[in-house]
Order: sequence, then structure tokens, then C-alpha cells
Amino acid sequence: MNNLTCHCGAIHYKLFNSSISSKTGRGISFVEASNPAMIEDPSKRLNTYSFESGPVKEYGFCNQCGAAIYQIDNRGLVQHAIHSHQNYLADYNGILNFGF
Repeated sequence: MNNLTCHCGAIHYKLFNSSISSKTGRGISFVEASNPAMIEDPSKRLNTYSFESGPVKEYGFCNQCGAAIYQIDNRGLVQHAIHSHQNYLADYNGILNFGF
């Protein structure tokens, strides 16, 4: 389990995952969600932006600091942001909970 935040700390999210799928030039990696992340947004800072075309359909971000939280591609795949300043540890042990 990884406990992550946006840059300003207004949005917290918990994520279990095992793979980093893509990296952008802004110091952000996106990980594919093997199970849904739990997003905690007590200050209601999560905003979304929808795109009409391109590879990303929806983009979630903090409206205070602008940090990416998640993106959904045109196939419906949800990916969550891991910022370069955050410690992210791949956790392979949780897969045993699913019977693999």
C-alpha cells in the first residue's frame, strides 16, 4: 500500500500496484490500477478535465497546486500519478490475496 499526496497535501490517495506504465517529461509516472485507489479529498480540491480527442479521456488534478492525481485513457484504463518526489514501492505481496 502506498500513501500518496498531491504537491500541497490537500488530496491524499492510497494505491496498491505493481507496475509503472508510462513516464512524462514533468517528473510524473502513471501506474495502472490493479484495484481501485482510495482518494481522500476532505477539502474538495479534486477537479477533472475531459478531452474531446487524444489518448487521454479524463484527467483528475488538484485545483490548488495543479498536481495530477489520475487519468483515464480512451479504453477506460485508469492510471494514478506518482510524482518524482514521492517514494513509491511496488508491492507484489498483495496479489496473493486474489488467489494467483
